[in-house]
Amino acid sequence: MPVDHSQQSSFHPENEWKRIKALQRYQILDTPPDGAFDRITALAAQLLNVPIAIVSLVDTDRIWFKSHHGLSVQEIDRDPGLCASAILEGIPYVLTDASIDPRSLSNPLVAGEMGFRFYAGIPLNTHDSYNLGVLCVIDLHPRTISDQELNILKTLSQIVMDEMELRLAVRSIDRLNKEKELLIQSLGEGIYGFDQNLNTTIWNQAAEKMTGFSSEEMLNRNSEIILHNPKIDGASYKKKEFPIYQSFKDGVVIEVAEDIFWRKDGTSFPVEYVSTPIVQEGQVTGAVVIFKNIEKKKQLNELWRRADKLKTVGQLAAGVAHEIRNPLTTLKGFLQILSKDSDNQDYFNIMKEELLRIESITSEFLVLSQPQAVQLEKKAVVPLLLRMKKLLKYEARLMEMSIELHFEEHMPSIYCDEQRLTQVFINVVKNAMEAMQKRGIVSIQCKTVDHKVLIRFIDHGCGIAADRLKHLGEPFYSTKEKGTGLGLMMSYKIVQEHNGEILIHSEVDNGTTVDIYLPAYSPVMDA
Repeated sequence: MPVDHSQQSSFHPENEWKRIKALQRYQILDTPPDGAFDRITALAAQLLNVPIAIVSLVDTDRIWFKSHHGLSVQEIDRDPGLCASAILEGIPYVLTDASIDPRSLSNPLVAGEMGFRFYAGIPLNTHDSYNLGVLCVIDLHPRTISDQELNILKTLSQIVMDEMELRLAVRSIDRLNKEKELLIQSLGEGIYGFDQNLNTTIWNQAAEKMTGFSSEEMLNRNSEIILHNPKIDGASYKKKEFPIYQSFKDGVVIEVAEDIFWRKDGTSFPVEYVSTPIVQEGQVTGAVVIFKNIEKKKQLNELWRRADKLKTVGQLAAGVAHEIRNPLTTLKGFLQILSKDSDNQDYFNIMKEELLRIESITSEFLVLSQPQAVQLEKKAVVPLLLRMKKLLKYEARLMEMSIELHFEEHMPSIYCDEQRLTQVFINVVKNAMEAMQKRGIVSIQCKTVDHKVLIRFIDHGCGIAADRLKHLGEPFYSTKEKGTGLGLMMSYKIVQEHNGEILIHSEVDNGTTVDIYLPAYSPVMDA
């Protein structure tokens, strides 16, 4: 049976502020009616045969009723309140006749018009031992309560706490899910997850941006839409050998340094990714893939590779210039003397041509090995192109070719080193003429595109295969039989020094287009 208490001097526990904080943790105050709590109070009233049953929560200055069977009041003042007294101890609080019990005889709920006589309350105790409120039953007539009835009330109070803990757990899970979703969506890497049927369960914003597929298009759809396509080398993946499938099948983490994924528009892009299996209760139920577009990374690696080659060429050029040019001059001199008395002039002419070619190559080496002072000035681009056209006029005529120049009116000026940029134009046009060999037109277009000057060179020559196109601009790589690749390499270097860009588009048997983009002149450039 419950233990009676003497009159309490205070209706506030010693740890009151911590108790209030625990109450607020459940976020239950002032929430709408809930059928689960209403069923508990109805059952308590029925089993104990009383007219009133309440789930009360003791707030700082009020007692709020989450459920109030048989009573229309939603809340009452905290002091003096029977429930406020009941939470002071962690044991049942029972008044068999409140009108004569010294703890309650002056209470307005007893002495007033409500006229409560019987009260039995079980504190609602949290897992960390705070009494938040009471599950109580009330009668308007004095009565006793049996041990069995008290145990029923205790069990029902535990069910009340179970319901409160359940709702707290649901809110916590919901909050964690929202935080997880926010984290997934905010990451720069693409993230997607799939279940055992390869149906997509996660698809974040970065994945949307990289692939063009929205989450609505991907969720609950088979993820093979972006996976089971050709490999980098063009061969098709078999499902069993696909790395992400292997990760799921074998339950292991797999990292792939380079592969390709496919966009909605049918284009592909290079990726690196990690596939991690999802394991629940010892069973692999899916996998999560974190992937990153490595296009820029590959471009940067290519720039470093080219820069390293350029450095090697520069170091080699310095030695070549000194070790070859001097003996080359001697050889040319003696060859000139010997050729005067020889009947084999054809052989001597071939030797002279080859020595001149060696001399030309060493001259290109010198340009690469020595830093060139760039003298940038404001220049009109069309006169530069006209000058280049005049310089190549005789050579074009010999090859039965013509150079056509088309340009917009009022072209902006550029900030450039006139001599070096003219050298670039000559290199590009000579390459175009050599690609056509004889009889053809090299078309040059000049226009403004997004605050840049675009100079486009078009030929209808033999074109360049895609696998060779990516190597253009590298030292010692040329599409010409006797080429060194140094001319185009120097052209790239000069254009980059002008903060410009060279883009080459070509197709075998359909010719080549070379686009040179240069910044349009701005007064800021003079600063």
